[in-house]
Amino acid sequence: MICSDGLHGKVSDEDIVYIINKNIPEPAKVTQPDVDRCVKALIQQANDNGGNDNISVILVVAI
Repeated sequence: MICSDGLHGKVSDEDIVYIINKNIPEPAKVTQPDVDRCVKALIQQANDNGGNDNISVILVVAI
């Protein structure tokens, strides 16, 4: 994952890992909708935590 400070500054590393693992529990079976849902959840968490900056996320799942 690559992200801007809009995500990293608002969501803890532990929460980022939790959100990724929750949305992509089996990386070998990941689908594009899984990745999309995960990215949206990460951005939503940053916004919920007071996001006041641009939030960019690139998520790559290597299988």
